[in-house]
Amino acid sequence: MLDVGLIPDLIRGWWNRRGDEIDIVTLNDERKIAFFGEVKWSKNKVDTDVLEALISKSDLVKEVIGYE
Repeated sequence: MLDVGLIPDLIRGWWNRRGDEIDIVTLNDERKIAFFGEVKWSKNKVDTDVLEALISKSDLVKEVIGYE
């Protein structure tokens, strides 16, 4: 488990009308910090393309909520 020393104000999934989706989004409004996670229901390892897609989608969320 990752301990970053803060408690999130919100934990939920996120999606938009274009079909972009992030499984886990946690937000801390006081420090303007967001964490993003992807859930894969498989025992197979994922490649870096999954991480790159998550990073790209996280930029969409940060634009909407005003985080950097």
